Amino acid sequence: MEHKDFTIKLYQQDVLNDLADYIAKVQQPGKRLDDSFREYWADKGVSLIENDDYLHPYNNDIKGVPRVTAKVPTAGGKTFIACNALKTIFDRMPADKPKVAVWFVPSDTILEQTYRNLNNPQHPYRQQLNALFNASVRVVNKETALIGQGISFTELRQQLTIFVLGVDSFVEAVRGEKKLPKAYRENENLAFVEAIQTEQSVNIPKADGTSLITYIAKLNPVVIIDESHNFGSYLRVDLLQNINPCFIYELTATPKRTSNVISFVDAMKLKRANMVKLPVIVYNHKSTNDVITSAMALRDKLEKMAESADRYVRPIVLFQAQSNVDDESINFEKIKAQLIKAGIPEEQVKIKTANKNELKNVDLMSRQCPVRYIITVNALKEGWDCPFAYILASLANRSSKIDVEQVLGRILRQPHTESFKEMYLNMSYVFTCSSQFSQTIKHILDSLQNAGFSGKDYVKSEDYAKDMPPAPLNEMDFFKPLQPATPSTEQSSFDDIPEINADEIKSLLQADDTHLHDMLKKAEQLEQQYAEQTKAQAASNDYLPNEVQEKMNDKTYTMRSKYADDARAVILPRFVIAVKKSLFFGEEETCKLLDQEDLMKGFRLTAEDKKITFTASQSESQMITLDERNEDEWVPMAAETPAIIKNVFFDWFSTLNTASKVKHLSDKIAQSLERLDNIDQGQIVRYVYAVLEEKGNEELTTLAQNYLDTVEAFENKIKTLALAYRKEKFRDLIDTGEIRLKEAWSMPEKLTLTSKCPQLAKMLYTEEDYLNSFEYNVIKKIASLPNVRYWHKNLNRRPGFCLNGFINHYPDFIVKLESGKTLLIETKGDQLANPESAAKVKLGEYWEHLDKTGMYKYFMTFQNQGVEGSLAVGKLVELISRM
Repeated sequence: MEHKDFTIKLYQQDVLNDLADYIAKVQQPGKRLDDSFREYWADKGVSLIENDDYLHPYNNDIKGVPRVTAKVPTAGGKTFIACNALKTIFDRMPADKPKVAVWFVPSDTILEQTYRNLNNPQHPYRQQLNALFNASVRVVNKETALIGQGISFTELRQQLTIFVLGVDSFVEAVRGEKKLPKAYRENENLAFVEAIQTEQSVNIPKADGTSLITYIAKLNPVVIIDESHNFGSYLRVDLLQNINPCFIYELTATPKRTSNVISFVDAMKLKRANMVKLPVIVYNHKSTNDVITSAMALRDKLEKMAESADRYVRPIVLFQAQSNVDDESINFEKIKAQLIKAGIPEEQVKIKTANKNELKNVDLMSRQCPVRYIITVNALKEGWDCPFAYILASLANRSSKIDVEQVLGRILRQPHTESFKEMYLNMSYVFTCSSQFSQTIKHILDSLQNAGFSGKDYVKSEDYAKDMPPAPLNEMDFFKPLQPATPSTEQSSFDDIPEINADEIKSLLQADDTHLHDMLKKAEQLEQQYAEQTKAQAASNDYLPNEVQEKMNDKTYTMRSKYADDARAVILPRFVIAVKKSLFFGEEETCKLLDQEDLMKGFRLTAEDKKITFTASQSESQMITLDERNEDEWVPMAAETPAIIKNVFFDWFSTLNTASKVKHLSDKIAQSLERLDNIDQGQIVRYVYAVLEEKGNEELTTLAQNYLDTVEAFENKIKTLALAYRKEKFRDLIDTGEIRLKEAWSMPEKLTLTSKCPQLAKMLYTEEDYLNSFEYNVIKKIASLPNVRYWHKNLNRRPGFCLNGFINHYPDFIVKLESGKTLLIETKGDQLANPESAAKVKLGEYWEHLDKTGMYKYFMTFQNQGVEGSLAVGKLVELISRM
């Protein structure tokens, strides 16, 4: 079976970065969950709005447990993101916490599919999990868990354990049914559960002390809720509370109003990543026969185009029939018979409905598969994924309501996540024959919105606006019709199946293909418009998705008109590094923005200093969870890892000889240090081993007992060594001319601010970001100088300006002088006269030194005593006055 490319996409990594950033907020000591959520969005320049659908204050419905959501449209790879999210979450938890996850799915069909894929060593999901967790992964369902298979304490200590469950396994007990489900009953296979001691009491109504749900609750798992919008009312608050999660992460295309959304992925990102076939082209016909004819003709045309593609593609048509017929199996057979009579080979057309499934065990992406047409109603809504589906053709009668909601998402996925040279293979198509086309368009819109796409991501078509009668279509998404319907005098009963005339279809297929040519020509125009819109968004400084920007209009501020033209002309240089690009006749030198990965090349951790001072500040391990401090349980607190788990570990560890202790402890510590960026994992393993092999048996036991402190000591040491290496490498590459400056950053057209500073003279934007008292005093003095044209408080996040060197540094201010010079100014309180500030001064000096124009300067100022290279405020102001 051919699988699509599962290399992590940029937007998927952004989602994981959002998750990591949020966890960092939650882990701050004494921080309330609502404050953490508000500060998380404030760092992105977004204010939360009471009663807003998405950007509202934190909802603490699961008391005391962080619960957040990523909004990812259909075809965005939610399950793949979830696999990577487990690594992101567990990396930020204590290393001795059991890596246990409960993965909830909304239906039996999806449960079976998810369990199968996560268990299959050949599937990209499992391959990714194996890569992230060193192939120590066990996936269990309810049946295997009930017999205790793969979930003993010894096994939990060594692996990531994922329980793939459906909520129906637990709903009956919550609803008070007389017969408890097996997950709540006494279980001799889990008799050891009663002996587990936890700091937090686990008391689940009606659940036995040896039950599966009790065991899961005592393990304090991470909960993944995949496709959470499909759960309806089954995913109840009390059910999730009974599970006793330490963290809940939901992925959905359409979050509920109660969701705490931390990530938005819009369609433009999916399009740029070649995940979706957009835009959707909608075409309305006069009859069902026309629909079938166009679908067959276009499909054949697309397959002909696909013959020259690098990857195998066999375009498929989904024929959506009506569901309100008396005997659908007979009627669908009649439709199939007419399609075969019209010239479609029998092996190419299959029926997939709730009552008949001719696709069972069929690999639609196989080169040997002959299927090119599928007749369905909405049975494809669950557990079905085939990127080869290009055309949705409605066979509903002209007077019938077309319901594409459950099927439209099936044609959006891009084959192999690659863009084709033939643009027609990068779009998807919908054919209808509705006499109420405006209503059909509305249903298509609703379907796209339910798939997670937004109202700004569509291409306007003048042809549509003038040809169609007025209709409220302001919210249209990703589609434009090619031609309106011609009013029909024919009347069809709502319950009648559509009339299909095979002879007429044959005749139409043999006729002049001008109609198809015109349709493709129009589709090309629409695709070009959409591509231009995608390109424009990618080139802009707007880093927030459309949905977020729409909500922040009253928090968005533009440049003052008197400074705007000047500011737009300012393009600040950033560090770039020369790279070699291979060509047919040799190599060509080009350059790219420098990142820290470039500076880590050649780093050999095993050759570095191995002197580490270990201290023990805490003997107990901690986990992300929340203690009941008050009625609302908003504040994260430390909680014990179940004592029996710790005891099992230490009892086992104490039986090892010295060499085995070194091997096991070094592997465990190295695994906890995987999140160190740009350092080869093999080097980390060897470095930790080299340090530990010099320790005696007693000291190894002490280091294991104070595991968190041991990991922290290694992490701090390795980070220090890596920074020193980057500094030296940076200086060497500057000396050789491989690092240089290139104009690469311009002022954002607008700012989104959650807090503002008082109005001061010469502000570049109508409002500027918050200033602390020292920043305010410094910039007020600078702004009063007659040779200062304007100033801007640089954001310490995207889209702010970053000095990208051996560290990433966002200076506080950008100041433009009447002389044309641009200054970067960093302000520091005296308490921050530390090595980090010294490193920023050095980086600023390199930036200024490489500028050959003399038009850019960097300064750091302290109120009193600063680091070498910095200036006192008075001296800085006096110096600027003479520039």
